[in-house]
Amino acid sequence: MSDYASAGTAGFSGSLPRERTASSKEGKVDEQAAAMLVRRTGWCPRRMHPATEQIMSAIQTLRLEFNLASPCSDRRNCTMTHAFLIGCGKCGTTTLAYLLDQHASIAVSRPKEPNFFSSDEEYARGLQHYHTVFKHKENVKIKIDASVCYSLFDTEKKISKRIRNHFPSPKFIYIARNPYERIESVFRERHHHAHRDRLDIPFNLKEGIAFHLPMLLNSLYWQRTSVFRSMFGEQSILYLTTEDLNIAHESVLRKCFDFLEVADETYPSAEKKILNPGSEKLCDTTLLRLIRKYRPTWSFFESLPQPVHKRLLNALRRSSSCLDITWTNEMRLFMSTFFTNDVSHYLLAAGKPPDFWGKDFV
Repeated sequence: MSDYASAGTAGFSGSLPRERTASSKEGKVDEQAAAMLVRRTGWCPRRMHPATEQIMSAIQTLRLEFNLASPCSDRRNCTMTHAFLIGCGKCGTTTLAYLLDQHASIAVSRPKEPNFFSSDEEYARGLQHYHTVFKHKENVKIKIDASVCYSLFDTEKKISKRIRNHFPSPKFIYIARNPYERIESVFRERHHHAHRDRLDIPFNLKEGIAFHLPMLLNSLYWQRTSVFRSMFGEQSILYLTTEDLNIAHESVLRKCFDFLEVADETYPSAEKKILNPGSEKLCDTTLLRLIRKYRPTWSFFESLPQPVHKRLLNALRRSSSCLDITWTNEMRLFMSTFFTNDVSHYLLAAGKPPDFWGKDFV
């Protein structure tokens, strides 16, 4: 607990001391001493007024939300310039994060996606723990958290508030691709992890989209970044496209360096690496789905020695190229209606012509 938090609650002599002693190693000794004091003096601490208890409860809630329970003790890290690569997933964020991490003045989080601000469990561990994901580099100017889940449609509001509590002037990088291609990539990714999540995702794209509607919602790029724009300002976000990263990655990196205000001359020349490509994604066979369907057979399958389990799993999966990824005219009409307005705003912000992703979105 920080000195500020302690000072703010020092006047409340109720539940907090009891919580502290109960969780300490000396808790039993303290309880015995308190019991002896009551026996000898007849004194007993008064119960807090109900209104005071409500205030204390509210303070505890605020402590968790503002992460005051375990703040960063390193003031230098707390004030360090922070940036976030918040998305969009399946748009080349792994490749871009790798390239940015090659810069001498930039440290990208390891693991790439610590999900600190989206996970209540991680967030409760405090900023001091959070800064350990950047410890692979010292004396850097910029730290980049590359958790793409920060811009998901069901978490962005909570996450943006938590970020603002600790970093009032962060910078955000957002990269996006043609919505058709992203939805196809997410469809393959969902199949790739279906055995882990035990999901029977349809092999047909149209049915797959209906099965997992976030494919559409998280492809509304302009809408997904709206909360961050309203909270941190228009100038806080750099908009990029995957197509530019694939064709001219050095130009994209220069944009990032200018945006982050780091010198590009310190960046070593390196070949671009395509990481986490869609061509490597797999999907389950019907036989594997049957094995997963029944708990006894799946439990037996998972209990096998790791080398045997891995070989069997690979044998029972096939390339995602066998999936039926067909865009019917009906689906294209829906995509045009659903995405055109969002796409036009995003491409304008990224400095691209309206037909950059095709005439369907014009």
